[in-house]
Amino acid sequence: MITDEIREIIQEVKQQRLTELDLGFNSYDTPYEENLTEIPAEVFDLTWLEKLNLSGNKLTSVPKSITRLTNLSTLDLSNNRLTSVPESISRLTNLSTLGLGSNELTSVPESISRLTNLSQLNLWDNQLTSVPESIGSLTNLSTLELSYNQLTSVPESIGSLTNLSTLDLSGYQLTSLPESIIRLTNLSHLGLQGNPLEDPPIEIAEQGINVIREYLRQKQALRVNKMVLEAPDIKAKPIITWEPLPEDFVLPDDPVENVQQPALAAALTDALGAAGYIQPEMLIASNLGLVATVNKNTVVKAPDWFYVPQVHPLPQGLIRRSYSPNIDGANIAIVMEFLSEADGGELSIRSTPPYGKFHFYERILQVPTYVTYDPYDRSLEVRYLQDGRYVLHPANDQGRVWIPQLELYLGIWSGGRLQQTMNWLRWWDNSGNLLLWSSEEAIQERQRADQEHQRAERLAAKLRELGIDPDLPD
Repeated sequence: MITDEIREIIQEVKQQRLTELDLGFNSYDTPYEENLTEIPAEVFDLTWLEKLNLSGNKLTSVPKSITRLTNLSTLDLSNNRLTSVPESISRLTNLSTLGLGSNELTSVPESISRLTNLSQLNLWDNQLTSVPESIGSLTNLSTLELSYNQLTSVPESIGSLTNLSTLDLSGYQLTSLPESIIRLTNLSHLGLQGNPLEDPPIEIAEQGINVIREYLRQKQALRVNKMVLEAPDIKAKPIITWEPLPEDFVLPDDPVENVQQPALAAALTDALGAAGYIQPEMLIASNLGLVATVNKNTVVKAPDWFYVPQVHPLPQGLIRRSYSPNIDGANIAIVMEFLSEADGGELSIRSTPPYGKFHFYERILQVPTYVTYDPYDRSLEVRYLQDGRYVLHPANDQGRVWIPQLELYLGIWSGGRLQQTMNWLRWWDNSGNLLLWSSEEAIQERQRADQEHQRAERLAAKLRELGIDPDLPD
């Protein structure tokens, strides 16, 4: 329930442009009548917020609108009823403190690795059964709270968190620790209470982090290879080859996750065609499988929209079933994914099968331009591939982003097309002219014809006034 008192607090923050908003519930000093079951929509208009406390409520989800709060450095969602970490939180790249403790989380998305400014991450008292390898990308972490979950292992990549001073792994069923802990030279507190450790033995672990380090160093020196925990080699480079899609490969027939996807894709292509940008040698498609062979395994991802500047023509009568770069033509130049409430992996950097789409486009296909768009939140992000990594490219003053492969700007336009009103993606040329859809061009052509007809009628009337019959032949 959103009480009047809560709305007054939000209004005060809005009027005074305060940078902190506390909507947390404290059982000892309760500021509100009841806990929140949803985040008030007005909160997402406070785009200047730096600290937001929503702890101790009854929240079960976080809407994607939270991505509007791009200035947040502290977000506390602890002591709620969240069952998953929204992918949208990974877009709050200014976060330094993220509290998700005491919820009902069962997993952490790979995309959390994009929060590279995090110094404190609290995931204690959840139902986590694993921690993603990508957590090793959070190299600024100084505090990582993972106690009282259902973990049975810790990834080797945790050894990359060389700034960690506090790591709490209490209350697990851990029987071993990753040897990479040796690299955590700044670690001063390691919580291991309640774990039935065997490697290192409990009597070693109870003597503290320095004794644990020495034990693991001796183990490495003696080349003792028997370990209960065997983490995958995340540094091994995959072998990528380009082969045609096997004839017996069954393509997934998944339903479209975003109901607006077909209309968005069709409108983008329609405008390019109407403006004469599409040439016979190009390929522009939607939901067509892009194929790569990784470590001898066929991997297929079907983006919502993609563009290839030049492809090999198909023999007459054949239908293109998929597209394999370097086999069927040039590399893919642009890929677009339209986000939905369901997690479709568009921002996932998962580097093991099944690969996340972000990882697949960035590291395997190496697509130069990757576009993600959420039509519900009007959130458009365009990334360029630079030195093998995607880098977010800013929009101009009109909110449009340059797409170099087409030499056009891409932006958001709200309105109707074919009896459907929504937030569309549209093209603008370098002079700021909107590329019209074919339906708009047809309307303009009819208007021009009507204007020409009216002009001719006025001229004929004038001639009649002068006693000249306009219908007589010259």
